[in-house]
Amino acid sequence: MNIDSAATHLAIWVPSWYELDQPMRVNDVGRFVFFQSTPTWLNEQSPLGEPSTLGDVDFVFFNQLLNDTPWEARTARVVSIVHPLLGQLSAVDTCGLDYKFTLADGQILCVNAEEDPGHCEDAEVDKTGWSLKIWFAGVSQPLECRDDATDERKGFSV
Repeated sequence: MNIDSAATHLAIWVPSWYELDQPMRVNDVGRFVFFQSTPTWLNEQSPLGEPSTLGDVDFVFFNQLLNDTPWEARTARVVSIVHPLLGQLSAVDTCGLDYKFTLADGQILCVNAEEDPGHCEDAEVDKTGWSLKIWFAGVSQPLECRDDATDERKGFSV
């Protein structure tokens, strides 16, 4: 497996809710799926509530809602998860009707992921304000992908 262990890479995580998004926890090593190129809709908005700085972004998390879009899977270690208003998080659990955002101090915020996506009783965050910046280390080369031209999954040797 070809890994760049010295560098960190920035990814953007924009929730689609309904258990379509990838969970993560700081310091966990996992397999993550990213868009092969930045989706056009992301270029047209500022998902982190700031002027678009997508030039600094290495990866954008793929989700199943846009399942006809080319993607690639890589392994990496989660170094940091940051919400623009809440600061450092230690985890995001995307299983179930509520997503659980765990703050660095251990407080867990439950955010509705089905009936009223993005609604949270315990935080002053706009429903569209749950996008995150994720920093990774040890990012592998693509392990597999789905090509837009052939609509086929392709595996890569590791």
